[in-house]
Amino acid sequence: MEETGNKDQPLSDDQIRKIAAKVHQLGLSRLSHEIDDERFIRKSFEILVEDYISEAESRFLERQEDEIREKLLSFQMMLTDKASSYNNIVITLGFAGFFGIWNFIRDSMNEFDEQIIAFLLGTSLIVFITWTLRVSFRSGKSNSSIINVYTMEFRDNEEFLSELKKQEKISNLKTAQLMKFYYPVFYSFVMAGFSAGFILLAILSRNIFYGVSDEPESIFSTVAHFLRNLLGH
Repeated sequence: MEETGNKDQPLSDDQIRKIAAKVHQLGLSRLSHEIDDERFIRKSFEILVEDYISEAESRFLERQEDEIREKLLSFQMMLTDKASSYNNIVITLGFAGFFGIWNFIRDSMNEFDEQIIAFLLGTSLIVFITWTLRVSFRSGKSNSSIINVYTMEFRDNEEFLSELKKQEKISNLKTAQLMKFYYPVFYSFVMAGFSAGFILLAILSRNIFYGVSDEPESIFSTVAHFLRNLLGH
């Protein structure tokens, strides 16, 4: 007798329906109904299992996507924090250098030039300090909300970790929202500071090449005279 090779496979829904029909033809109506009921129960169970597996896969994928987003956001916040710290050091050294040059050539500066430089450096400093304080406030508030989680009481460790991740996510999102204004703020105080720095370097260069005058003219007038002579007017 040849083996079919599929004797261990379960019967299909159509095969069970045919068996129930044959049993009914044999006059075994009750057994036929029981077979039909078993077929219906098995079919319902298969549908429930498929729905459960599909829902479980969907939830698993959503959870993975959320975790990936959170990790990427945390990593980006870490990079932004390190870049901001490095930029703050460079900017602080830049301000120190500009103020050092200003102090060195102050006696040879025109009053108008001094006012322009004071305005530019003052504007740059105010924007820089305001931004730094705002970031520090946001960072302090985020750290406070995370620390508060450790002082709260939870039913189990899973609830604690869930609340901790929730606060970290909120913190990262608010920091990301604040960092959207980083480049406009950065360009504003850097442009103001560098403008003052270029004026200071121009005055220093004039003093080196033309000497220091008892009544120095504005560097803007000096540049205008230089350009007129250069263009032959």
